[in-house]
Amino acid sequence: MPHDMNGRIVEVGSIINIPCRVKSITLDENYCNLTVETLHSMAPYENNKNIYTLNAKQVELRLKES
Repeated sequence: MPHDMNGRIVEVGSIINIPCRVKSITLDENYCNLTVETLHSMAPYENNKNIYTLNAKQVELRLKES
C-alpha cells in the first residue's frame, strides 16, 4: 500500500493535501488561475518538483506557514 509523508496509508477515495507554493497568478475579470509548485520533490529524486495550474477556487489558503 502507498503511504503519505507521515507514514499513513493512502487508499482510493482518500482526500489528500498537496503542499505547494504559488509561483504566479493570472487575473481575468471572470477567473483567477494560480501556477503552483510542489514543496516536496517526487521520490526518489532530490530536486524534481511538479508545477500545476489551478483555478484559485480549487485551493484553500493555509493561514499559517509551517
